[in-house]
Amino acid sequence: MARSRSATSNFGRCTPRKAPPPLHKAEGRGQKAESRQRRWCLRRLLPSAYCLLPFPKGCPLKETFLLLGDWLYAFLTHRLTLLAVGGTLGVYARYFMSLWIGSPGWTRGFPLSTFVINVSGSFLLGAAAILIRERLPPAYGYLYLLVGTGFCGGYTTFSTFEYETFQLTSLGSWGQALANVLGSVAAGFLGVLLAVVLVRGLVPRG
Repeated sequence: MARSRSATSNFGRCTPRKAPPPLHKAEGRGQKAESRQRRWCLRRLLPSAYCLLPFPKGCPLKETFLLLGDWLYAFLTHRLTLLAVGGTLGVYARYFMSLWIGSPGWTRGFPLSTFVINVSGSFLLGAAAILIRERLPPAYGYLYLLVGTGFCGGYTTFSTFEYETFQLTSLGSWGQALANVLGSVAAGFLGVLLAVVLVRGLVPRG
C-alpha cells in the first residue's frame, strides 16, 4: 500500500520559521524582541545544521538540538565572550605583526612596528564602526564588541607608543620622537578617514 504523503512529509525537513518583525516595528517591546531578532539574523548567516539531520516529527532530540543551539548562540554573543575572543585575537595579531616588522634591518632605531600597528588599527576601527553601526542592521551591533572594542583594543597600543617616544627623547633623538608623535596622530587620523570613505562608498546600507 502506498505511503501517505503526510506520514513522510515531516521526516528530514525543517519547517521554515517566519521572520520576526523588523526592529523599527518591534520598538517598545523590550529586550525579548531584540533577542529574537538577533537569533533570527544569526541563523540566516549560519547554516541550520538541524535542518540537515533526519529528525522525525515529534522527536525529542530535535528540541534538544534547538535548545543547545540557542544556548550556544547566547554564549557566543555574550559580551564577555565577544571581548575575550576579540581581545585575544588582537593581542596575537599585534605580537606577530611586531615580530615581522621589527625584524633587523627594518626599523633603524625608529619604533616602526608600533607605528604601523596603531595606524592599521585605526583603519580597522574606522571600518568596523561604519560597517557595523551604519551599514548592518541594528541586530548586529554586538559585533562591534568583537571587532572594535575587543580586537582593535587588543591590537593597538597607546601606552607602548608613549613609552617608545620617551625612549627616543632619552637617547637624544628629538627629531624621531617628534616625527613619531605627529606621524602617528596624523597617519592614524588619515587611516580612519580612509576607512570611512571606502566603507561608505563601497558598502550599501543594510
